[in-house]
Amino acid sequence: MMRGVRNPDSATGVAVKRRGIPILSGFKEANILIALVVLCVVFYWINPSFVKLLSIQIMFRDVAVFAMLGIGVTLVIITGGIDLSLGSMVALTNMLVAWFMVDQGWGMIPAILTVLIFSALVGLMHGIFVTKVGVPPFIITLGTLIIARGMAAAMKKGWIIAGLPEPFLFIGQGQIGIFPVQFIILVIVAIIVAFILDFTVLGRHIYATGGNIEAARVSGINVDRVRNFCYIVSGLTSGTTGIIIASRLGEGNPIVGSAWELWAIAATVIGGTSLFGGEGSVLGVIIGAAIMSVMKNGLVFAGISSYYHDPILGCVLVIAVTYDIIRRGEPEQRRWGAGILAALLAAIAASLFYFSALEKAARVTPTPSPAAGLGTPAAVASPTAALTPFKVLPTPTPVPPPPTPTPLPTPTPAPTSPAAEVTEGPTPPPVTDIMIEIPAGPFTMGSDAGNEDEAPAHEVDLPAFEIDKFEVTNADFAQFAEATGYQTDAEKEGRTKNWRDAAEGKGNHPVVYVSWNDAMAYCQWLGKRLPSEAEWEKAARGTDGRMYPWGNEWDPSKANVKDTGLRGTVAVGSFGAGASPYGVEDMAGNVWEWTADWYEAYPSSNYQSDYFGQRFRVQRGGGWFETAEWVRTTFRNANSEVAANDDLGFRCAR
Repeated sequence: MMRGVRNPDSATGVAVKRRGIPILSGFKEANILIALVVLCVVFYWINPSFVKLLSIQIMFRDVAVFAMLGIGVTLVIITGGIDLSLGSMVALTNMLVAWFMVDQGWGMIPAILTVLIFSALVGLMHGIFVTKVGVPPFIITLGTLIIARGMAAAMKKGWIIAGLPEPFLFIGQGQIGIFPVQFIILVIVAIIVAFILDFTVLGRHIYATGGNIEAARVSGINVDRVRNFCYIVSGLTSGTTGIIIASRLGEGNPIVGSAWELWAIAATVIGGTSLFGGEGSVLGVIIGAAIMSVMKNGLVFAGISSYYHDPILGCVLVIAVTYDIIRRGEPEQRRWGAGILAALLAAIAASLFYFSALEKAARVTPTPSPAAGLGTPAAVASPTAALTPFKVLPTPTPVPPPPTPTPLPTPTPAPTSPAAEVTEGPTPPPVTDIMIEIPAGPFTMGSDAGNEDEAPAHEVDLPAFEIDKFEVTNADFAQFAEATGYQTDAEKEGRTKNWRDAAEGKGNHPVVYVSWNDAMAYCQWLGKRLPSEAEWEKAARGTDGRMYPWGNEWDPSKANVKDTGLRGTVAVGSFGAGASPYGVEDMAGNVWEWTADWYEAYPSSNYQSDYFGQRFRVQRGGGWFETAEWVRTTFRNANSEVAANDDLGFRCAR
């Protein structure tokens, strides 16, 4: 039976849109599949590395998350409802499965089954509130969004739950052939749900309920039971995603899933699901999620600044939703809709062009004026610089982009109890006092292919030294402050933000809001020191001159950066796959790190800057909101000795 032709259902007599076999008869899916192929070809033409195996596997993981969520919410939308609780339910269920296994000592199977049952009950609760109580789905699921997010944080007072068993990690980190296990799980779920929609009476009832709920009710369909089923499936897919994320991160993390419901719904709408109900398919959702993932990763490979990713992806969503609306309207409504959409897109494109031009101008226009208060260098460069070597700190936090976190972490070795509970003593051993010896010998420092302050690449011969494996944590710094009564520069000056504000519930996260002076004081207390700039770079890149600690290919799954989508610090050691050749972790992303050196030109460099001299100290590594450019092993940033920001920390050496 052809799709799009309404025919009486043999069991109910209700006009139902029969779906057929999506791959063979899905005209709409064919259109968006062509769009997906075109996008892949364009991004491959721009950068052939786009189709490398690692890039494809990252996209598989992205698709697995948002298509899984999208499948559940698609059923709800087909019946005329909505579910806004997806992201928060992921946060809560990933914490629950970790809590059952780590804190309660449960086995993997009982923990997973319990979380799935809990997720189904939450979905059933949504359905009952909608069908029996009459609460609008927007309201009840919005309430769950807030409640679940709060419960996820309250379970451990904002702390992660580390130490998940090794077999469990296979779900989120394992592969079968070239396919991530989580993608295979998605395929299994997709086949089951597609079979229900396309080949069962229940599936026809789902479409009938969304097409005309009153007609379906009159014809004898139990529409309440149908809608309850759809909300249960949405709850189950959220719980499944939470389990996958806990496995992928290697921990229960209460901050994951922020705004994921929006991007799951976006993938659903792009895939052809109508917000008016009665229309949608599983295949369309998967293709829609793939389009979102391809665009997100393709923009990175195309070299487009990540600051413009959100507006571009938002435009795609606006086009998809508006098209769904105007294609159903009258001819005049379509003309108005098309005109307004064209005007909106033109305005957005003009804005992007304007701000992009400003950014390029800032890269070549010298305006040396330290920022007020902390003396932070302005975000400008030399007139001849190709890329700006400075940025304003602290980092601004914009509206989050489609978050598709894909880290492959190792369990965090940091403490799992608040700093206040650490045993007191005059010089207590720091929680993360694990140091790695870097052997003596030469290495190549700097780069001729980066910013001008990174050149020239030159050989530096260093004696052996030791450097902290992890960044200094809040728990570490709390012991220091407790033992010595030390007050940071921010505390002495009465600034509105200091390290104590950021440390609550995050004992094993890197300490932030610490100045260079604070970092020096801590290291000296332990008989250590800050690493020199050369020591830091050698520990990060080794002797093979690599661009990132893990190699020369950009991979946001190996660092806490903007493309990872976590929007804040994470526990030290959470991205073990991104360790340097010597095993030093978190040297890209998470927080910028102070070094001992002044910001000066390299030997034999002809580059001059108004910021050179004994005015600013060098920072390395990039923070949690940086792009690939800023977290390279050779990238240099600098700041006043008293600067203290929410993405600025340190580690020690000796």
